[in-house]
Parts: sequence; C-alpha cells; structure tokens
Amino acid sequence: MPPTNLPDINRTTGRRITCAVIGEGNILLNCLKKLKEANFDITHVFTNTSAVELYCDEISLLHSRRNANIEDILKEREIDYFLSISNPRILLESVLAIPRRFAINYHDSPLPSYAGVQATSWAILNGEKEHGISWHVVEAGIDTGDILQFRTVSIQKEDSALSLNLKCQEAALNSFTTLIKDLQNQNVKRKVQSKLGRSYYGLYAIPPNLGILSFEKSTSELYNLARALEFGNHDNALGSPKILSNTGEFFLVTNSLEGSSDTSIDRNVLTGTILEVLDDSVRVKTGDGSLWISLAQSDGGHLSTFNFKKHGLAEGKRLATQFAADTSEVVDIRKKENFWRRKLAKYDPTVFFRQRMNVVAGIIDVSDEPNIETTEIALPNYQNIYDIEASFVSFLGRTCCTSSVNVGILANKKDVPENINGIYVDVCPTIIEIDMNETVGKVVEKCKQGLWKHREAKTFLVDVFYRYPELRGRKQTPHHNIVIGEAFTSNNKRMYAQLLLHECNILLLFSRDKVQVLYNKRPGQDFRHIMDVLKHFPTFMTSIENSKNTPLSKVTLLSNFEIERLYKGQFERQENDTQLFDEVEKKALSFDTKTALMTSMTCLSYAEMLDCIYQFSNILEASA
Repeated sequence: MPPTNLPDINRTTGRRITCAVIGEGNILLNCLKKLKEANFDITHVFTNTSAVELYCDEISLLHSRRNANIEDILKEREIDYFLSISNPRILLESVLAIPRRFAINYHDSPLPSYAGVQATSWAILNGEKEHGISWHVVEAGIDTGDILQFRTVSIQKEDSALSLNLKCQEAALNSFTTLIKDLQNQNVKRKVQSKLGRSYYGLYAIPPNLGILSFEKSTSELYNLARALEFGNHDNALGSPKILSNTGEFFLVTNSLEGSSDTSIDRNVLTGTILEVLDDSVRVKTGDGSLWISLAQSDGGHLSTFNFKKHGLAEGKRLATQFAADTSEVVDIRKKENFWRRKLAKYDPTVFFRQRMNVVAGIIDVSDEPNIETTEIALPNYQNIYDIEASFVSFLGRTCCTSSVNVGILANKKDVPENINGIYVDVCPTIIEIDMNETVGKVVEKCKQGLWKHREAKTFLVDVFYRYPELRGRKQTPHHNIVIGEAFTSNNKRMYAQLLLHECNILLLFSRDKVQVLYNKRPGQDFRHIMDVLKHFPTFMTSIENSKNTPLSKVTLLSNFEIERLYKGQFERQENDTQLFDEVEKKALSFDTKTALMTSMTCLSYAEMLDCIYQFSNILEASA
C-alpha cells in the first residue's frame, strides 16, 4: 500500500506530479505525449526505441537505454510514480522502492488471466472470444498487483496477434487518459486481483508442436494456431506456423484462411490432403473441413510455385497428420535464441584475401547435385580436437588479417527430437574477436573459449530469419564461407553435399592428425588460392607449440625449408629492379586507393606503398 503523510499532489495545489518511464514502441511514445499534455514532470525515460529517443531529444527529456542502471540515475530525484509501458525488463524490488507512491505497469491481458508474455497470441490460440488490457500496480510477483484500469477487447474471427495487439494498444491509450486524471485527482481505485482464473505464460513458453500444423485437428484449431503466430512486420519471439510435406520438408505458413462451405469435399479424402493449389497457396483437408494456407521457405524466402510438385505440394498429395513434437526437449535451445539473433545481425563471413566470391558460380551453376572435391592435409597429432579448431580460428585471423573471425560451426543438435530436426539450422554463426598483439597462446585459449560458448548455445530455429525483421534477407545461399567441425564418424556423403550446397563454400572436418577439406566445385569459382593458404596451417600449429609467448602477428607460417626455397638469392640485386619500381609507380597512378599490400598489422594502398618506398629511399640516401 502507498505510504501516508505524502505531500498533496492534486491539481488544486499546482504541484506537478513527477514520474519516470520505461518501455518501448509506439504505445510508449503516445503515453509520453499524453503525460506532457497533462503537465506531468517526466524526470527520465528508459528506452531503446529510436522514435521515442528522438521525441525526448525534441522536447528536452532526459533519456537512457533500457538496460541502464535505474537506481543510480534516479537516486537523487524524487518521483511520485514509475511507469512501465510495454517494457520487457523485469523490475527489481530496489527499483519498485524508488517512487513515493507506487510503480504502474501496462499489461495486454485481462488480469489475472494471461499473466506473463505474448498474452494476445495465447488468447487467440485458446479460442477466446474476448480479451482485455490492465493497468496495474507493480509488485514483486509478475503481473500480480492491484488493478487500476481495465478495458475489454473483442476478438474477431479474422484477428491475428498483430491486429489484436493494435486493438489492445488502442484500449490502453484510452484507459491511460482516465488513469492520468485519477492520478491528478487522487481518485485512484485499487482492485485486488482475484485468486481465481489466473493463468500464466512464461518467456520461454512454446506453442503446440512448435507451430507445426497437424491436419487431423479441426479447422478452427489450426486457424487459431496460425493467426496466433502472425505478427506482421514486428518481432515475433513466440514462433511461426509451419507444415510438413510428404517429402519430409518444412515450410512456413505466412497467411491462413478458413475454407468456405465444404459440403462438396469427398468424405473418403484423408485429412491433410491438398485439395487445391492457387498461386502460393494450398487448400488442405482438415478434421472437419478445409484450410487455405500461403507458403514460403522455412527461412521466409520465396517458394517458387514452379517447384511445388517437387516439394510434395500438389493436388492429391498429403501433408503431415497425427504430428506430435516434444517441446520440453527444446526449451533450453529456445532460451538461447536472443544470443543467436545478436550474432546473426552482425555476422559477416570471413573470406580469404583475394578469394573469388560465389557470384559468378551461382549464376552459371543451376544444378542441385554438388560436385564435391575433397583433399586432406596432415596435421601435427593433437589430443584435443577443440585445440585444433581454436588454432585454426587463430590461423584465419592471422592469414586473413582480421581482428574478427566469422565462421560457421556444425550445430549441436543432439537434444533436438528427430521429427523436428529439420526446423533447426545445421550450421551456426561464430564470431571470435582476435588481438594480433596478444601472445598466440592466449589467442588460442580465447578462441577455444569462444567456440565452446557458441557450441553450448546448440542451435536455433531456421525461421528466425523470418520472425525478426532485422534478419529478413540476411539468409543467403550459401550463408557461410568457411564451416568447421569435427570429422563425422560415418562417411555420409549426402550430409556433406547438403552442407556444401546450401550452407557454405568450404567445409573443414578435423580429426587428431588431419583435416579433411571439402568444397563444391562450381564453374567460375577458384579454390586454388584457398588451398595454397591452408597448406600452411600445419606449420602454424608447429609454430604455436614452439612459441606460445610470441605475438600472433609474428608467428611464422613458413617452415625453414620453405623460407630457404622461397627466398634463396632473392636479396641479390636484380637487373629488373628498376622495372619493378616503375610498375609499382604505374599502379599507384592508376589504382591509388586499391589494396597493394596486406599483413596482420598493416594494409596499404598502392599510393601508400609508393610513399613508403620513397621514405625508405630517402633514409638509404641519407645514411649513405
């Protein structure tokens, strides 16, 4: 309960009500505008929404990122209320103790029903006809405090999670106006939440079957599941609806519509049978009627209708029925989705210097069958495969002259049930930061820890590329340049082929004494330069063993034999030295900004290299 003997803060005294606000999105922006119109004194705003930050700058409101230290920022300020509006951050009790009155939260459900997150989706999925919103006092428990304002919202048959969210926001804004007046007039009526009818859906709750439609169910059940997972162009942390074809492939459902009167459907037609195909949509027989669904690739990419038959999406073909997925097995994987989301947003595959990317090859080669080339490179015998992989990541940083190595690793899918294996990626992005000035021993150890951290995160759903707008369009084929992993115990060439064709340009499989290099040989793609670089990896490994305290940038990549063979007699003056200088000078005039020389520590254009030559020449002349 609020403390007594507080100063009068009603409108008649002329004293402004003070508040701090945390949250995200358009609803936060509109609530801030209402607070300003009502002459509230907004002391600070905590948000990551750029439009809200811009508004704060325009009207000179102090603001910080949502994850800022709230206690430190507000410790010297007196605030009456702390408002949480569309805020995913859990507020600690130390934060709840800051306001002199109490903290207030907006929740998009008719509390005590649907406490937690994604309330609108769960309401649709459960077939509710009516929903609601609540403004309530924040307590230590999640969504348990007294109700201050409440509005009901109807759920129409055509509503999706997106449209119901918009309805809830409209109801929230209308009721917020009333709440502001109640606060100003000290007329707040607190209603204790009923202990009956409470339901709760946690942050990592997973929709039935991970959203995979099983067509023995009724049309309404399937339609509710599909529209409950439709978020439009907004972040969707819950999941997406999918179907499983008779070819064993999963496809996304991007839209759905209940079939019209289905009295004409033959009773002998089995559930899951495709009744019609129209453009990118199919009509499917359900347990009691039919359902229209529009389809896309599992990563959200366009699904060509030309290939529908190839994927088992033709009239008369049957989609999955009696499908059941054990979602309890993948909760831990779900918890790591934000980790992978952040990695994917930054992932930029590392390439070897002067490597030809697969643009031309992709245009020329239209074959689905990979032309696999394989070679092996002998390595010094190591006891631990992870040490070899960490050494290789360090080697990539050294040879590619980059402080950020971005490679793919084979996903850890051992906990994924076999029948849903296909909706999780086979290769995960890894980003390892490298300091060329650190000793190679420390660099290798950090690479080992980084690889371990990524492997502990296991894998993620392919549909993240569709569910998060900032990732849409980032899934390319291939998505990776280099993929590393432990050699397979079985010689499954088909698995190799799929990885090569769909996920990467080059695959390196390590064992204790060798690395197997596999790539898909395509027209217009040249791997000779890559192989020339990779053959120096064994020497690099030997150098690490002999010089762990040497900076990475100074670790040799050449054996003594190679140095003697390559540089014997190279320091004797040659007759064509002048011609060589003339050629460099010519290049500098024609391609002044293009890269001429790159090392682990330096990158010089032709113009910069020529300038260094001049400086060195001047030094030699002065010393002579």
